[in-house]
Amino acid sequence: MNAILEEHAMRNLRKAQAILRLAEKYPDIIEKVAERALLYGNVRYKSIKTMLEKEVIGKPSVIAVAPLSELGKSFLRSPDSFKGVAP
Repeated sequence: MNAILEEHAMRNLRKAQAILRLAEKYPDIIEKVAERALLYGNVRYKSIKTMLEKEVIGKPSVIAVAPLSELGKSFLRSPDSFKGVAP
């Protein structure tokens, strides 16, 4: 709820109330679904409702990253090239 109400609390109050109503309907899995939604940064009501209806819980699957091409690798710099650079 903090993530929803953190910015523009009055505007997002209805959304928070709707999610609390979903918690009454799905008390067993609401916490795990909420954690997953926060992990992805998606706290929209419709997304949370869909995850609850489909019982999407547990750890998210690993997202595969495409390997770099030789051209892409040519743009990489070694860690040594950053020595002496102030953050």
